Amino acid sequence: MRRILAIARTEWLAFFLSPAGWLVPALFLFGSGLVFMQAVFRAGHPASLRAALGFDAVFLLVAAPAIVMGSICDARRRGTLQLLQASPASSGEIVLGKWLGAMAVLAVMLVPTLIQVVLLEIYGRPDLGELASGYLGLVMLGGAVLASGILVSTIVESQTVAFLVTCALWILVSVVLEVALPQVLGPEWISTLREADPLQRLADFTLGLIDSANVMYFGGLMALLLLMAAVFLQVTRRTGWTWWGLVGLVVLLGALNVIWLHPGLRWHLDATKSRLYSLSPRTHTLLETLDGDWQIHVLLNESAASPAAVRQIDEVLRRFSREAPRLIAQRLDPTVGRDVLAWEGVLETLRAQQSTDADQWRAAIEEGTDVLGGLITFAQVAAGPLRTVADHDDQLRSGAAALALLGAEGTQLLDGVEAAMRIEPGHPLPDWAAARAILQQSLSQWSLELDVLHRTLQPIDGVLPAAARSYAFEARARDLAAAADRLARLPELESGGLARHLQEGEAAIVIGPDRARIIPISQLIPASFAATEDGRVAFDQRFRGEQLIASAIRSIQQTVHPRVVFVHDHEGSVLRPGSPDVDVSGVASMLRAAGMRVDEWRPGKTPLRPDWEEGPTSWIVLPPVRRSRGTPESAESAMLRAVATLIADGEGVMLNLYPSPLPRLGQADPWATLASTLGVQADTARVLLRSLGAAPESAMEVTEFPAVHPLAAALHGQSLVLPLPVPLAPSGSGEVVLMADVHPAAGLWLETDWESLVSADPRLRRRPPAFDASAAPASATPLMAACLTPAGGRALVVGSGGWMRTRVADAATSAGGDRVALMHPGNHELAVAGAAWLAGLDDRLARGALSQEVARLGGISAGARLAWGWVLLAGLPVASLGTGIFMWFRRKA
Repeated sequence: MRRILAIARTEWLAFFLSPAGWLVPALFLFGSGLVFMQAVFRAGHPASLRAALGFDAVFLLVAAPAIVMGSICDARRRGTLQLLQASPASSGEIVLGKWLGAMAVLAVMLVPTLIQVVLLEIYGRPDLGELASGYLGLVMLGGAVLASGILVSTIVESQTVAFLVTCALWILVSVVLEVALPQVLGPEWISTLREADPLQRLADFTLGLIDSANVMYFGGLMALLLLMAAVFLQVTRRTGWTWWGLVGLVVLLGALNVIWLHPGLRWHLDATKSRLYSLSPRTHTLLETLDGDWQIHVLLNESAASPAAVRQIDEVLRRFSREAPRLIAQRLDPTVGRDVLAWEGVLETLRAQQSTDADQWRAAIEEGTDVLGGLITFAQVAAGPLRTVADHDDQLRSGAAALALLGAEGTQLLDGVEAAMRIEPGHPLPDWAAARAILQQSLSQWSLELDVLHRTLQPIDGVLPAAARSYAFEARARDLAAAADRLARLPELESGGLARHLQEGEAAIVIGPDRARIIPISQLIPASFAATEDGRVAFDQRFRGEQLIASAIRSIQQTVHPRVVFVHDHEGSVLRPGSPDVDVSGVASMLRAAGMRVDEWRPGKTPLRPDWEEGPTSWIVLPPVRRSRGTPESAESAMLRAVATLIADGEGVMLNLYPSPLPRLGQADPWATLASTLGVQADTARVLLRSLGAAPESAMEVTEFPAVHPLAAALHGQSLVLPLPVPLAPSGSGEVVLMADVHPAAGLWLETDWESLVSADPRLRRRPPAFDASAAPASATPLMAACLTPAGGRALVVGSGGWMRTRVADAATSAGGDRVALMHPGNHELAVAGAAWLAGLDDRLARGALSQEVARLGGISAGARLAWGWVLLAGLPVASLGTGIFMWFRRKA
């Protein structure tokens, strides 16, 4: 061991006593610091070094060969290798000593990067286990690359050739395994090829997952390469058994890697739980103000759920319980015997809490059932006589056929109502919502049908049989309409849809002192998020528990029930999951969890505004994505008129703007004209872009909101991303507060020829706009404005039309281990806080993040970024170069 350490010390000193040796750490520190400042050290970003460690790994593929390129071949050229071989040190000890010396050099390169960890600790609460796992993976990758460099150095005669061969070997392996072979062999080989790819193996470490197979992979690879180097170095005692032993070791290591890939032996250590889950400051404040007894019950079939989701649920519920001692938070599995009694207690609480409203619902549903039963009997009697006069009119023929069908099969509707109201195992509560829906739809539809038959029969009423007289249809239509109206006016019943969610198997129930909220499991854990085939958690699996449960608690505390209406002209619904470029289902789920009713309105199809008498309404306008070049189409014109009326009536309106080609044609953009009535000048002819080489960045990220406004306080420190941003400015009238400023920076400009960025023509998309220095903004460019309308209402103008779309708002990134974080939590916050502000509910806006699913950086001022940028990009590299220059002068002296 002493000989090994002596050789290692000699290698370490030889590298750093050379002035050129300090150049490699200087370049490494500069590159790592640059990536850290650009991709990590930003307010609102997750407190994680994953991006920086990814760069460090790629740089090591070049830097590590530079460390060991002359370890053997240069020693052979200078004659020092012969002296070592003549010493008592064996070939294995020589190789191992040189490798340990190189590992010490690698450690010297990595230690200064720990200042990045210190910065994360100062401005956030990083998961130290995740960081340690990432550094472990980096050291193991570096050790393998160093071992390969020593092997190549024993074979070739030139250190330059050794450097080039080692670099090319690792880069070629990555390219072949990640790009070339999957295209040749097909997708079924992708998982196998990933197991052999060192960079893919490293990715698990940077996520905070320590996989036994990955440890075995890098450990075995280092052992194999070092032993091969020792064999090639053993020039004087090259015996047959040595070669056979080397072949045997290769086979053994390959077999061990295959064995460790077996699920029964493979284990995963999630290192991301080194710190307890941290609730957001906003949730802390909420839990401190809770009065009375509260309960949170997450119903989950544990056997069918992802283990990662179960762990996340338990973690969040534990934090809720610790923060509020009077709050009961638990996960229940009604299919397991141990949870049956607790589940029965929850049901009793819900029944007792809403007994008054339930009695009213039961009476209305029973009345509706009687009226529907009477209608079925009437249809059986009236269908025959109506057929006798059906030749008079096509309407009578279709009416007679419909009545006959209702008389024959109408009992199925009654059976559906009975099934919805039945209480039995697996159906512990009546499905009030389903029963009302069946009755209300049937009674309303037949009220209209009978009214039409009444008007059709009036001219021939005197010659009809008694059962087919028009007055019979008129009286029956009135009864049906009255029963349907009573059903429609029933008070909201929080547990009305619980039975349906229970039949789906899972939901979350938040019970307050006097009311309850139900959150479907599809909102807590989106159905598209699942586990991978090898048992690990999928990239976008996440439990959105904290923000949804906290929003449900706030909605119970509030007595006002606001509504949010999305105004659009799409053919289909934008509230249901569909195309991620069109729907706003993710934002809609957050609004519902915040206790807001969510609707949609297409003025082009339904001119009348949807009524709502239970609280204020916020109107979110989604202008057409594809803008016409001439006169707006009828659907768009209807939207413009409807939005103008809303503003004139003093309603709260959020206007989201897309860029328009009309100003380039000398025409006014009607949406920009509408914004000008709010006191906001929107330059929809131009888009703010940032140069990123060949393709410009067409989405702006904003994290700082220093404006004095409740919305700015709610958004400050969070990442809000605005695609195709349109610059805004005050128009000189009205009270306007500008926010979401993008400050001048290198590569930033305002582009008028932006259509290639959104064109469906691939030929145009291949020619994106280029940076125009003459169009660079001279001052900060606002992208959002809050204003008061002349009619006394509130308005919010956002210079981006697609920021609420699922593709943007719900974009997620791995937060380490089985955790996933929203990439842009500010988008959800803007939707929820913006809707509350437009509705006049300022008390629902709070300073602080909406959610804290992972630790995020905050409090990073422009001055702090500048100062730390100088330290990382100039201080550390210059210190490394200065040490090299000092060594050069020292050696000359």
